[in-house]
Amino acid sequence: MHTTTFRWFSVLFQVNASGQFCGVAEMVGPVDFGKSVEYWQQDKWNGRFTVKWHIIKDIPNCQFRHIILENNDNKPVTNSRDTQEVINPFVFGYIETCQQWWASSTFLPAA
Repeated sequence: MHTTTFRWFSVLFQVNASGQFCGVAEMVGPVDFGKSVEYWQQDKWNGRFTVKWHIIKDIPNCQFRHIILENNDNKPVTNSRDTQEVINPFVFGYIETCQQWWASSTFLPAA
């Protein structure tokens, strides 16, 4: 019998070229490579996974430049690329910054 081990991941979301981060979500299940989504601008990704949103707000990149990633050549988290691993101490700093930032906008459409 084949079993899959799932580890807890937080996902830090940034919209490309927006100059801001837009939230923190928890990955709550494994990647399902048998399903896809249609909203990618490029066809280089496949699969999808479910997330549980914890923080949703637009926060300018300048609020995160103090978070330096040792595993990314000591560059700020704002210089990260897709799939960049952010280790726990830095994730906690990111979440703390998100919680402290007052935001009047979000990427969610208005109701």
